[in-house]
Amino acid sequence: MKQGEVVITEGQQYQRLYQIQRGSCSITKLGKYLGKMSAGEIFGEISFLEGSGAAASVMVEEDVELSIIEGYYIKCLFEMKPGFAGRFYHHLCTILTERIRK
Repeated sequence: MKQGEVVITEGQQYQRLYQIQRGSCSITKLGKYLGKMSAGEIFGEISFLEGSGAAASVMVEEDVELSIIEGYYIKCLFEMKPGFAGRFYHHLCTILTERIRK
């Protein structure tokens, strides 16, 4: 995606997770800049977990390459490998905890 493109719009519902492979994105909430994410970081998890609208907007700051995992496939994986769900949710909790501490 190119600089200036919107990846996620605050309030809209998305059932997918995104991971930045290259480039960076900015995060805004109610029009206020909250921070920047870069390669290796994951976003979209709050909307995925809650099944609600996105908590913030994400816009491409520097041309970005994203990996996108649709929620449907994650749920299928949980059915195929039940033990994976606990590890997956633990990892998401770790990510959210780190963000809160910043």
